[in-house]
Amino acid sequence: MFIEEKDLSQGVYADILQNVSRQDPTYIEQNIARAIAEVDGYMNQKYDTSELWTQTGDERNGIIKGLCIDVSLYHIFSVTEKIKQDIVDRYKWAKEALKEIREGLLKLDLPLWSEKAEPDKQADFFAGGLNNRY
Repeated sequence: MFIEEKDLSQGVYADILQNVSRQDPTYIEQNIARAIAEVDGYMNQKYDTSELWTQTGDERNGIIKGLCIDVSLYHIFSVTEKIKQDIVDRYKWAKEALKEIREGLLKLDLPLWSEKAEPDKQADFFAGGLNNRY
């Protein structure tokens, strides 16, 4: 997975994370997946993210990794009565950054949908022509 539980320690201590999740790794995994889906919802409007989410380790984009961590932590801590203000602030910042990415104000080193080659329909026409017998 693009984000792993150990990555979340960049935003919160592991023991706090374990207490909030009641030591249920499924809860953490579900919220990481939810965060990735949310981030992808913003990004895939501009970028081809099909290969992005398969990246692991050092090959991951640091900006996207940080955004996913912030969104993941917000979703994980949403079960508490009051989410810590710094987690809320980082989530709001992540949402604003994602809007800037979607609008092209914050550029990433990822393939744009507009750069994807479309099949050459004219070449297909000339290869087969109008006469289907050949």
